Amino acid sequence: MAQVKMNTPHELPKVTILEQTSERIYSRQEYSNGFILVTDITLEGIKAVSNFNWIIEADGSVSPNYSSPNPDFVDPRH
Repeated sequence: MAQVKMNTPHELPKVTILEQTSERIYSRQEYSNGFILVTDITLEGIKAVSNFNWIIEADGSVSPNYSSPNPDFVDPRH
């Protein structure tokens, strides 16, 4: 099992549960600086996408690259 630490803003985001069943939790988290993280948790694993690309830090964690918007990001709220 692979683990990745995501460095997100140090605040509680606004969380919207888009779908919740016994087999899936699909949610959207939005932070006050405009960072959006969408997670899809299923029995197969966790998929996370955001509106910014990621920087791999020296310690192996990932941080949003606020200088590099993710052109493939589709906001499920729009």
